[in-house]
Amino acid sequence: MQASDRVVYAVLNQHKTDFPCFYWGDVAVVFNNTYVRDMTILNPMDSGDYTCDCPSPGGPWIPKFCASFTNETACKKIWYCGSWDAKKGVCGGRPPSKKSPVNCSDWTGEPFRTVGTLSSGEHAADAAADHTLWSFSQWETGGAMGTPAQKLASLLNRMLLQWDDEALPNMTVPQFDYYFEANLLGNPRFPEAVSFLIADMTVNFGTAEGRAIQAWAGAKGWPLLWALGSNTPPSPTPAPGNHPRSWRATGRVMDPQVQLATAAGTARAGRNLTAAAKAAAPPFDALWRKVAGERAALQKKGGGKRPSVAQYEAWWAQLDTKVAPAGLRLQPMRAGACLADAKCVGVDAEGHCVCY
Repeated sequence: MQASDRVVYAVLNQHKTDFPCFYWGDVAVVFNNTYVRDMTILNPMDSGDYTCDCPSPGGPWIPKFCASFTNETACKKIWYCGSWDAKKGVCGGRPPSKKSPVNCSDWTGEPFRTVGTLSSGEHAADAAADHTLWSFSQWETGGAMGTPAQKLASLLNRMLLQWDDEALPNMTVPQFDYYFEANLLGNPRFPEAVSFLIADMTVNFGTAEGRAIQAWAGAKGWPLLWALGSNTPPSPTPAPGNHPRSWRATGRVMDPQVQLATAAGTARAGRNLTAAAKAAAPPFDALWRKVAGERAALQKKGGGKRPSVAQYEAWWAQLDTKVAPAGLRLQPMRAGACLADAKCVGVDAEGHCVCY
């Protein structure tokens, strides 16, 4: 009942990352912009962070939230909490040495507590997204993101550059943690509300779960793209400070097996990639089996061992060099890239649009 009473939570991928989920799961559902445009409301920051860090009419929410954890181990795993009172057996908010750096006052009162939309802003009545940039820049300053001006410069720089390794600077985790939250105030229906899926290679490639994702995409007629993403080691608390690595967020490779499985479907994107998918399918399958075998060998050694960061990077390099050259490495859509951009899922290395 709680899940059905919530809006659909999403993220506007203004950072041009190859894998927009990151903290929130290992499969991304990328919505059809035309379908969801009129039901999307943008917040200039994470509403959960705002709720936890800023006062509300009922008082700060953090004490109520943290009090639900009844042991020290659980209390210290949540980055909003961490203060454990051993005598009282009560979990409290952040220790005094780790105060929240956010600026609550900027978005607390009118006229600043405003939201944006995906409209073009061509008409006075349109509540487009440009007016949310101020609150975005003011939300958290100092530290890794610098001043409000530096924060805006970082955002706009990534938005305006081409999506390739030479142009886009490395993505850092603190950068990623500042984004526009996109909430869908409606019920997006399958399959038409979804444009395609992106799966995290480090979690799903060469696994039974990966096969299930392929089957789901094929059944719905959605293209499936694979991405290496941040490739960060597992952390007990996936807070921004626990992932110091930076990464190239410019890799998306279309799954050739899903392309061929949905070749007869009416909703399949990239009909012009059938030949490329046929050429890429054998090396893709060989790599899948190799990764599956190496994962199984690690599990036999016990201790819940998982491949290393370097091992994932090596597998990704093989996928990117043996499968992608057939024409399956895609850049995300950008304004003006294709005539019918609402029906397209990406652009290949030669600038050809991959569309429904």
